[in-house]
Amino acid sequence: MHWLLQRNALSRELDLFETITGTLDRGSVPWTAVRALSFTDKIVGADENVNGKELADIPEIAIDVQGPIVVYGSYTLALIAAKRGWTPGSFVNDNFTHEAWVQGWGAERLLNGDAVVCRLDEIEGALRGRENVFLRPLEDTKSFSGMVQSHDEALWWAQSVIKAKSDQLNSATEIVVASTRSILAEYRLFVVDGRVVTSSLYKMGQRIISDTYTPQGVLDFAQRCIELWVPDRAFVLDIAETPEGFCIIEVNNINSAGVYAANVSRLVQEIDQMVFC
Repeated sequence: MHWLLQRNALSRELDLFETITGTLDRGSVPWTAVRALSFTDKIVGADENVNGKELADIPEIAIDVQGPIVVYGSYTLALIAAKRGWTPGSFVNDNFTHEAWVQGWGAERLLNGDAVVCRLDEIEGALRGRENVFLRPLEDTKSFSGMVQSHDEALWWAQSVIKAKSDQLNSATEIVVASTRSILAEYRLFVVDGRVVTSSLYKMGQRIISDTYTPQGVLDFAQRCIELWVPDRAFVLDIAETPEGFCIIEVNNINSAGVYAANVSRLVQEIDQMVFC
């Protein structure tokens, strides 16, 4: 398998690029450092100078690869890989939405099982009767980060966004509005071909923390969910520990998700060993 790695996107986490490339080099797995240009379908060399250039004048990097290609880096790169039809390219499809998770796992297994899906300009109705809410994009587009706000804060935020008229986030953007829940801890699990291959604790209460510790109860709950349904062959599953038990927070694309304290080398090896016909 040939890996395309977006170095500037991976630099957000300490030594992540070096860890991935070191793992690939030890296994004699070929890789290329690239850069995906935001809001385009263009992939260029990692060191390509694009400042001041027209898009048409920026040369794409030649990707002449026979066999499987996988990408890791930004969500833009993952989308481009999906559009180009590479195998596997990236694990992006229509299952990364709240509605798909409800259908696949049931609302009772979701942290935000009572959520309402609406357009941003319809948020006032979804906020009715809720004092505090959790908001996130319906799709895994990273158009904004999930957040907890009061009724008035959420309404003001939505109105401000609509006035800004952004291409990425606007009145037609579909969002998830849910009641807030008490969360004791949050875990990120990386799933490949039906099993958790590595995981990490990333939040304890309100404190951000990266630790390899993952209770067996979290792993057992995750495996039961995986046996019911999966959104793709590889994905990231975020699980919350609440006073009422474990539940799914959300699902993320494995090609662009943060790793926290997960075992990166093991994750890379598991993805690289996937078989595609």
